[in-house]
Amino acid sequence: MKITQFDNIKKTKILFNMKTFYKIYFLLSVFALSFFGAYSQTFEDFKKKQNQELQKFKDQQEKEIAELSKGFDNYIDKADKEFTEFLKKHWEEFEVFKGLEIPELPKPKKIPAFNARTSPELIPSKVLTSIPETEKDIEIRKKPKLPLIQKTESPNFDKIDDNINFYETNINFEFDRDLNIPAPNDINEKTISEWWDKAGKTNYNFLINQLLKQKNDFSLNDWAYYKLLQKVAENISTSKNQSNLLHWFLLLRSGYKARVAFTGEKIVLLIPTKNQIFGKNFLTVNNERYYIMDASLTSSVYTYEGNLGEAGRLIDFNIYQPLNFGNEIKSKIINFSLGEKDHHLDIKFNKNIILFYQDYPIVDINVYFNAVLSRDLKESIAEGLLPFIVDKNTEESIGFLLNFVQTSFEYKTDQEQFGKEKFFFPEEVFYYPFSDCEDRSVLFSYLVKELLNLEVVGLEYSGHIATAVHLPSAVNGDYIVYKNKKYVIADPTYINAPLGLTMPKYKNMKAKIIETDNVFYLTSETEKFWKLANQSGGYRGSNLQDAVFDPKGNCFLTGYFIGEANFENIQLNSNSENRNFFIAKYDKKGKVLWADNFLGNNISTGFSIILNNENNPVIAGSFGGEIISNQNSIKSNSENEDVFIASFSADGQSLWLNKAGLDTINQTNYFNYVAQFGKKGRHLKTKLFFENSEETSNGIFSENDLFLIMGSLNNTTGLNVEHSSFAEGGDFNTIDYLYSTNEELLNQNVNKGIAGLFAIINLIKSGGMIIPGKDAQEALDKYNSDFRNKSPEIYENIGKVNALKNAEGIITIFTNNNKDVSFDKIKITNKSRIKITSLQDGNEQIDIVSGIKVGKLWFWRNLNYVKLFRITGDMLFDYSSDHTQSLMNIEDDILD
Repeated sequence: MKITQFDNIKKTKILFNMKTFYKIYFLLSVFALSFFGAYSQTFEDFKKKQNQELQKFKDQQEKEIAELSKGFDNYIDKADKEFTEFLKKHWEEFEVFKGLEIPELPKPKKIPAFNARTSPELIPSKVLTSIPETEKDIEIRKKPKLPLIQKTESPNFDKIDDNINFYETNINFEFDRDLNIPAPNDINEKTISEWWDKAGKTNYNFLINQLLKQKNDFSLNDWAYYKLLQKVAENISTSKNQSNLLHWFLLLRSGYKARVAFTGEKIVLLIPTKNQIFGKNFLTVNNERYYIMDASLTSSVYTYEGNLGEAGRLIDFNIYQPLNFGNEIKSKIINFSLGEKDHHLDIKFNKNIILFYQDYPIVDINVYFNAVLSRDLKESIAEGLLPFIVDKNTEESIGFLLNFVQTSFEYKTDQEQFGKEKFFFPEEVFYYPFSDCEDRSVLFSYLVKELLNLEVVGLEYSGHIATAVHLPSAVNGDYIVYKNKKYVIADPTYINAPLGLTMPKYKNMKAKIIETDNVFYLTSETEKFWKLANQSGGYRGSNLQDAVFDPKGNCFLTGYFIGEANFENIQLNSNSENRNFFIAKYDKKGKVLWADNFLGNNISTGFSIILNNENNPVIAGSFGGEIISNQNSIKSNSENEDVFIASFSADGQSLWLNKAGLDTINQTNYFNYVAQFGKKGRHLKTKLFFENSEETSNGIFSENDLFLIMGSLNNTTGLNVEHSSFAEGGDFNTIDYLYSTNEELLNQNVNKGIAGLFAIINLIKSGGMIIPGKDAQEALDKYNSDFRNKSPEIYENIGKVNALKNAEGIITIFTNNNKDVSFDKIKITNKSRIKITSLQDGNEQIDIVSGIKVGKLWFWRNLNYVKLFRITGDMLFDYSSDHTQSLMNIEDDILD
């Protein structure tokens, strides 16, 4: 790959100044430099021991990697041979069906305006609504991403440099020259099979991993990745047939489900999707709809019914995470009025992303309701609108946002503006000059979820779309009841209409519910219950999903406590002073219904939780030694920790307990794992995978009556922990250690600005470390006397942090007098917790387990993690429930 990490991502200032993030790590640096000298062990002995362990570690790694590689090579070779033979003979003719008609709602040409002077006062008025036909929850969140199985490839082959223009973003890549395989002249089963066989013998993973890396770097959703592969395939190919074959091949090798079909001398690509596509012809194979992306094809085609190995992921059109490519940032002024005063909102949007949306097919309306905004627009909206609602109550805040959407945008139907139906993503409402009812509803829904953390649903009437909001307290006005919750009508198209008022034409009309992804609300609710748990002595064991809600609003939490915890007079005790797993159930008002823990002789931590089909909690955690629950007990290998799975009934009875078997392997390897369990916890298998550029899922998941625990050995809380400490015997010279390690890193071409941080992280990861902080300012005065005057704010706040403690991989930050420590736009609470993950590529990731937020006095979001890149000196910050990302370079943006 020719480009460096994130070369095409614009580094911008966002709502909170990103320089403040670096102060956390500067803080760690000060403590490391000031207080490691209190430990004892000679520098030479420590370095010698460290090098010996490193060599042993490398020897073990090479052996186990070779064994796993051999197994994968055999698996892929067998699967490829079978698929090649299958393609030669299992093709059938399928009828092509006309694409679903794009829903064209007969929207009003002119929208009504509400007149408060002539309208009566709002009173409660229940509006009935229909429930989705399935009467089940609409599946919104993405399914777990399984790691890819890839074959071993030689690093020495003839490469070709190439590049594409991806929505005005230049992307460079390299590929194996042999992958440029012309399409066959005669199109049939045999020639397509032969093409596949040739492609499978190339070094294709070299290209795949570059593209998957771009998928992660740019936060591409599945459709954006599909378009990326399409543009790459078109650039490499010399014909449409070759392009479709290569696109098919790259999709399958990336883990996606896809097929090719042919008719006459034409090859077309077929894709199944998670969402419904309108206006695209399709055929049905094994009761699954495959869309033909070539709009000109209307006749029957020949295709096959089988699948390649584990390539089963469906294209998902949802945009769960802000897209992060392109740097053509445009400004626009949005005018609106508040009372008798006129105001101006200066928003920034990403033109590159608008271009991408122009290539989006029309899909299910809930995809638009669930989409998040790009970083620049998200931050400019928050900075512009939050000052207007900071002092308002919930009802007033909703009213302001409702009026803002009603009056700030000109109305026109899609037919008037485009000559056809077009659904807008919320970003597009700010770009185009006009919008209609569904576009405004999509935008309003996003604003309420993002800025107020409330639950919203869409309402689809015959000829109109509006929204309804679930409020924490009762208000007057029209409402619906959905899943035992009251949602008050909010119509963003009914000009000047207050909360609770339905447009007159639809007052007595039933509406279909458009369920939305309320991740911001769930995050906010989760934090409320964790605050209660913290007061009882319970803490988070990870930054994964460790809280879950049942249909009645009850909350289940899992994590750990140390020594004892008291959940409203439910006393939990452990057999040691190590971390001990707990689970607690609260009702929706915050009352503890029950709590429990496992007894054990070592350490245990809950890190992820889900509900099964009976709404019973199923927990994933880690443990060492033995843990006991009722009549069940499990043990780990004496030298390694393991991962457990456990289930409780809804009323708190322990049902079953089992383990994944990770204690039998070398946990210093950079492996991902997937542990599979049956319905009642029976361990079926645990598989290991190599890390690759595609981010895989972490935590516990339920799929097809199975439970999956997924993660990586180096990132799972409690696994691969450095138990041995340098703090043993003789004098340890911290300055010598840091200087020596820093020089070694520089010789390895590590960026000079970030090398010191990597050296410090090596020390912080040492097991059992406690770093007192009472003399930090004196140390700065001694070693950097100018710092006090140059950075007085940091100097003052350093004195407010009392200590850092690393306990079995979780590092706790203690503050003086239990008070928050603030650095500009970052807030560190007492007992904030982080953990550090070393990645296979030599980079480091600092996961924020709890307690560190970013934002302003009236708007705070969780910092999820910070990734440090050793060669470029880049620091990637991931924050908020939607995993917004921003990048800074330590030399260009921080140390300048």
